[in-house]
Amino acid sequence: MTKHKHLTFSDRLDIESGLRNSKTFTLIASQIGKDPSTVSKEVPKHIQVKKSSVHSNKGNNCPKLCKPPYVCNGCPIKNRDCGFNKQFYNQLKLEWDKRASRKVS
Repeated sequence: MTKHKHLTFSDRLDIESGLRNSKTFTLIASQIGKDPSTVSKEVPKHIQVKKSSVHSNKGNNCPKLCKPPYVCNGCPIKNRDCGFNKQFYNQLKLEWDKRASRKVS
C-alpha cells in the first residue's frame, strides 16, 4: 500500500469504475493500493442522491442502500426507475462541480 494520505482523482475514478462493476471495497482498495477502510469512508462521503419520479416508493430509499456499497452504481436496474431514491458515487460530476465553484469564487 502506498503512503499517500489522499486519494487522487485517478483513484476516485477507479473506485467509481469498481462500483459500476459491482466490486467489493476490499477488491477496489487492493487495485488502487489503499486500505479497504479508505474506500469504505470515501464512498458514503461523496454520495449523490437522485430523487425518484415514480410515485409508488417516492421519498423512500432502496433497502439495498443500507449496506455496502451504499450506492446504485452496480445495480442491474439503475437505468430504470425502480421507484426508490437512488444514490450514486459519481466522481466526474463532483470534479466538475468543484471546478465550477472555483471559477465563481
